[in-house]
Amino acid sequence: MFVADTGRAGRPMSDKMETECPDCGGKLRFTLDEVAGQRTVRCSRGHNVKLQDHGGGARRVSKALSDLETAVEKFR
Repeated sequence: MFVADTGRAGRPMSDKMETECPDCGGKLRFTLDEVAGQRTVRCSRGHNVKLQDHGGGARRVSKALSDLETAVEKFR
């Protein structure tokens, strides 16, 4: 199961995600930037999991969100 935090009323959307550890089924929390950087993260039970960005989609989305944030800041 994959869960993304899409925000709630009064709270901005974030790029924090959660899924199950492939080794033990524990909670595995990570961000879009961690996927884009293909980093290794630790699950809630201590297993190391290497994130993979097959095709570079996470990297492109991360860059697009950063560009959008920069554009919005120009209007403030």
